[in-house]
Amino acid sequence: MEPEAVVAPEGEQDEKITSEQVPVEDLQFPIHVETCGENPQTFTLQITPRDAVQEIKAYLADLADTCFVTSYELYIGETRLPELAELSQLPEVVPDVTIKMRPESYDERSIRHHVRRTRDLIRGPSPADADAAPSVFFHFGRDDDAEKEGDKAADKAGKNGKKTKTASAAATNGTPVTAASVSEASLTDLHPPLPAPKPTIVKRIVYSGWNPPPPRRRLLGDLVYLDVDLVDGPVLSVTGTVGGFYVNRCGNGGGKTFDPLPAKPDQAPFHTLVELISKFSAVFKEGFPRVAAQPYSAYEMLPPQGSVIYPWARPEAPHVFDAARNDDNFIAQFDTDIRTSGREWNEEYQMFRDLPITTAQERFNREKMLYRIGQDFVEVATKGAVMIIEHLVPPINPLEAERMHMFSYQGIFFSFVTDARDMYKDFGGEEGAHVTVNNDMHATRLLNMLDIEGIHTIVQCIVDYQGHRILAQSPVPGILSKENAAKFVYGSQDPPELLEPAPFSDPLASMFPTMSQQQPAAKQAEGADAGPPGHFAGIVSDEPFHEAMQKLAKALHIQSHKVVDTVTGKEYALALPYEAKGIVGSDNRRYVMEVARLTCRDMNYVPLPGEAPKRAQLAILRHELIATYADFHKQAEKHKAQQANPVSKEEKEAAEALSPEERARKEEEQAKEDDEKYWIGFNPNTFCEMRPHLKLGGSEEETARDQAHVNEASKFLADYVLPSFLEDIIWGAPQDGLTLTNMMHRNGINCRYLGRLLTKINDVKVAAPKPGHPAAVPLGLQAAKELLVREIYARSAKHVLRSLLRDAPSGKVAETFAAGLNGLFAPSPSKALRERAYAEAERRFRVNLGATLSREYVGAVTRTMTTVRSVCLKLGVQLNARSYDLSSPSAFSAEDVMRMYPLVKHAVNDSNDVLQTIEYAKIFIGQKRPEVAHELLNEALSMVHSILGPVHTFTATIYQNLASVLFDLKDFNNAFDNQVRAVVLFERTNGLDSPATANAYFNLGLFAHHLDKTALAVRLVQRAVYLRVLASGANHPDVAANLTNLGVILQESGQAAAAIPYLEAAVQAFDNIYGASGSVQTAQLFHLLAMSNGALGEFRTALAYEKRTNRIVSEAYGEGDIRTIESNIHVKQFTQKAVQSQIEAIKQQREGPRPAHSSLQPVTSSVAEAASAPLMGTRPLPEVLSFINGTGTTFMQRNKKPQRKAQAPVKSLASAPAKPQQSTAAPAKPQQAGTSTTSAQQQPSQAPAAKKKGGNGGKKKTQNA
Repeated sequence: MEPEAVVAPEGEQDEKITSEQVPVEDLQFPIHVETCGENPQTFTLQITPRDAVQEIKAYLADLADTCFVTSYELYIGETRLPELAELSQLPEVVPDVTIKMRPESYDERSIRHHVRRTRDLIRGPSPADADAAPSVFFHFGRDDDAEKEGDKAADKAGKNGKKTKTASAAATNGTPVTAASVSEASLTDLHPPLPAPKPTIVKRIVYSGWNPPPPRRRLLGDLVYLDVDLVDGPVLSVTGTVGGFYVNRCGNGGGKTFDPLPAKPDQAPFHTLVELISKFSAVFKEGFPRVAAQPYSAYEMLPPQGSVIYPWARPEAPHVFDAARNDDNFIAQFDTDIRTSGREWNEEYQMFRDLPITTAQERFNREKMLYRIGQDFVEVATKGAVMIIEHLVPPINPLEAERMHMFSYQGIFFSFVTDARDMYKDFGGEEGAHVTVNNDMHATRLLNMLDIEGIHTIVQCIVDYQGHRILAQSPVPGILSKENAAKFVYGSQDPPELLEPAPFSDPLASMFPTMSQQQPAAKQAEGADAGPPGHFAGIVSDEPFHEAMQKLAKALHIQSHKVVDTVTGKEYALALPYEAKGIVGSDNRRYVMEVARLTCRDMNYVPLPGEAPKRAQLAILRHELIATYADFHKQAEKHKAQQANPVSKEEKEAAEALSPEERARKEEEQAKEDDEKYWIGFNPNTFCEMRPHLKLGGSEEETARDQAHVNEASKFLADYVLPSFLEDIIWGAPQDGLTLTNMMHRNGINCRYLGRLLTKINDVKVAAPKPGHPAAVPLGLQAAKELLVREIYARSAKHVLRSLLRDAPSGKVAETFAAGLNGLFAPSPSKALRERAYAEAERRFRVNLGATLSREYVGAVTRTMTTVRSVCLKLGVQLNARSYDLSSPSAFSAEDVMRMYPLVKHAVNDSNDVLQTIEYAKIFIGQKRPEVAHELLNEALSMVHSILGPVHTFTATIYQNLASVLFDLKDFNNAFDNQVRAVVLFERTNGLDSPATANAYFNLGLFAHHLDKTALAVRLVQRAVYLRVLASGANHPDVAANLTNLGVILQESGQAAAAIPYLEAAVQAFDNIYGASGSVQTAQLFHLLAMSNGALGEFRTALAYEKRTNRIVSEAYGEGDIRTIESNIHVKQFTQKAVQSQIEAIKQQREGPRPAHSSLQPVTSSVAEAASAPLMGTRPLPEVLSFINGTGTTFMQRNKKPQRKAQAPVKSLASAPAKPQQSTAAPAKPQQAGTSTTSAQQQPSQAPAAKKKGGNGGKKKTQNA
């Protein structure tokens, strides 16, 4: 029976989710899989119809009994299951069916993969493999039995007062944290120590010198010959055939006689190498199960999809001798050549793009094929670009200057992005070429995302490597052919004189010079008046092409306009910038190319004196800003119309009388009518200088209208969007430069506005506090200011270092980069590079760092490993993960530069269906409907596995949201398991130290704490703190919040002494945010420190902390406020206890040790409850945290920003939805995936809640707040 459709949340009914897309019933069912081999076993799997056969194979690759089997197929009876098929497409797959593994014969490719798989299982992955998208979670997140016992010991010790000090080592893994230790993160802690080598169970498995098999033996089935050197036996000479492996007779003659026949005539071949070696080696047979066991997730072993994320810092691993390493390198090259040779990239891409999308399944298949062809192109293009820069690919025009060289590799054309023919002289030279290509890539990605029928784009990507930028493209069909040639029918055409003398000159136009050179008259003049002799119009417009462009123009708010040739007087209708090109290929498809200005000019950009005259034309508004302003304009016009013509009473009554279906239909019709009525378009050629004989057409009224629209959009950005965004970041600071720029782009703000944001944030003044009302200091003000300084300096330093790398001679790249880092970040005697960086900042971002801020401040903020990290990520450089002393003039050396890796920008879009399903799931999570969200997320997970692959950032996001939903559904163990997957995937897809990874570690720490794994929870949150300091700096609010959480976790576990260092570090972090005078948040931390010390019997220290609390709250709220009164009571109580403690100490000196029945005891909740008034120390910890978060209403509530929801350092657990068996003290609901990296306003970290050890089967009970 078909499941019911899920109704979209209220206000989101514009796009329905159908039952075909999102089933709400649980469709899982069991199947049984029977393995092959000498001892076959059967196990049961829970699957869904959307799972693929290859996912079953991936599971088998992780089983100890089948991990070494590579060549097999799955059968049901006599029916083979296609590997790429979904189970829903196979009628044989029914509940409780048995699927059997059947060995298959080898071919040359599969047998080489089998050899490599066997060696990887024995020795582990090679360092090269481990460097690509690594994960280190299973070092920092291990949870073995010893640690569980340590948790119990720590909990037991924590109940005995001062004895908790000895238990802190177990809780913090022996690494105590202080305020000083979080000021600067050391790279030595980013990666775990290098693992010990695996025990040797076989000396080596290498390809024999008898390879390749002679033709006669190949006809008999021989594929490879191997030498297997045993630990406890001789060297085996092995023949690999289509049927398996057997020991041959080559070794009988000392390796000098070729005899590949079986050593024993009756010997049957073994299907796997493991089975063969186990037969001849007892050491191997006994040790292989232990060596091959994988103590980590399958997601760590799967290859990543998309661009590979390399860590920017990695410890240097010893380079050991391995005879098999060269074999593996050969196999990798072998596979690449076979898979990509002779591939028609454009034809494949366009063929998949033309697939039907009438059903959801057809749409999924189309998205999957488009994504895979795009990623394959990016992979091959990246490899080709690296080989070109390393001089491994010869140019196809070697007689031209080096910067004009063109290359061809695996069917892809490459060119350096330079101003080779001075075509960008008026646009800024080489910088203009870089901006043009970058804008064109963004426009192509947007066109692919819109997916307008009848408009096509080519497959392309940009690769940055060692300071060079290379453009890789697949040519338009017919562009390089004399016969059946492509036609330029729309937009701009390059003058013949620019193309004829030097083909392959311009990074964009150079791909297609043949058309211009071969038929300059016939083709370029088509659709245009020739004019006087020698006149070249340089522009053409085709009516069918222009009609096809109307849908695109409508979606992108592009105003159709006319361009006039002043020589001939002819008008050309365009819906694109005049320099864009529309081409009809030999396949009769319409291609849009070289769209460097898809939106209008940004009139806020003011050229500097001496700047290239047309440079300002490349400063365009982002399409997000255009979309936002268009919606703003529509709402404003609708409001004016409603004010002019208010709805009558009769019309209101008639609307209310409609049925819900009729009302929804009418609202939909009205929305479409409003979109048409209030649509606004922008002319991309407004305020732009064209060729001398071209000008904009249209009437004066149309010109004035277009200019007004451009001016209004620019003013909207400056006067509304920027101030609003500034408010967002000072109340919830982004966590690193990438997060900041992504937020800016989502809000339609270009990176060139970083300087303006810094100037504005530097002028922010905090109002002086009034009696009874503490100052509302923006939580992220200091962190956002430092982040803007770091990002501006890092981007400026990137351009300085890129020019140095580009000009560095071969063999001097590492030395040049290290010298550049020393000049930019170390106290070098020469300040030339740092001055160049300041000059770049002023030219690119319109801010004088030395004048806006002091040089001392800028130096203190930027001379950190956080800024070095940002620069390395922007340039694709990997450093040695060691401790660096940036106060030394030679902090970096050439030996510290481990490698350089390519950075890729491409136009491959992710699945819109997956993204839409995730967003709907988040809406249901916000509406407290976890059951529906759970179904949606499971559906999204199935889709992302099928379309994008398992190792993708969407997969990590889904698992993190699934963990949150399962926590709401009280399935805590499964929530923990899903969060583990999220951590591993975030490390592999976003980076080891990305903010998303830090958030995932923190959420996993909350889950571990809820499951009573205190030591593990502390270590995970401590890892989150370390990653945040490394990426965000020590002054970020999330650092203070996580340190507070660490202290609270330990306090809840009864480990007051272990909590004190974290609380002290949190105090220092809050002081850096609010100032040394203290804030009400700091006051509460002082109170927590007082209670911790009081619980340990340190009453004098507790009194000192409580006095600091009293001073802050009395100044903030006044003496008559209840919060001040409560603090006065605590001061009095701690004073009494301190005096009593002193008296007891004097008595002990006089009379000997105090008897066991002494009345002096540490301050506890029961003691505090005896006080005459309710005290802060008696309240549940969630209520205490509510105050720290700014969400509590019972005491010490801080003032929030007027008319705006303030972001808090710690999200209160008391704000989580109530559970039937839990009070408001329930554990924290963890962050949803992407809240710190995808939302417009950053969500802070969250704190755990108070729990008490109790019965109920070892589970924790909570007290009512």
